[in-house]
Amino acid sequence: MAYSTKDDILGEIPEATLIQLTDDDNLGVVNQDILDKCLERASAQVDGYCSSLYNVPFSPVPPFLASLDLDIVCYHLFSRRENVPENREKRYTNAVKLLVSIGKGDLQLGISGKDAPTQQGQTIAVSPAPVGVFTTERLKNY
Repeated sequence: MAYSTKDDILGEIPEATLIQLTDDDNLGVVNQDILDKCLERASAQVDGYCSSLYNVPFSPVPPFLASLDLDIVCYHLFSRRENVPENREKRYTNAVKLLVSIGKGDLQLGISGKDAPTQQGQTIAVSPAPVGVFTTERLKNY
């Protein structure tokens, strides 16, 4: 399941650029098969990092994850050609770092995960301290 769409990508990069990145046959249109592969690849990458703590695929997709997915899709599209723009490289690297943090549990998505411990309703049991063996009364005659 792809987390980003063609419309999402067109909000990031111009259609002419998207055509250049996908049109291997020089037809002057977006190659939907190539685009779909990039979309699926990015979503699989997101799922791979998040699957240790969350049930994937996500439905609905948390907006934060959708933005990371979009950065990854754009990177994969540009990486089909030799020159990935520096800003796309940085956004991809940042997205991967954030996904690693999510996978480790350092960054929370605000949704319930699989077997994720919850903080609500948990209590801490406190038992009284044991009676000391050495007390002033017991040591009085020593």
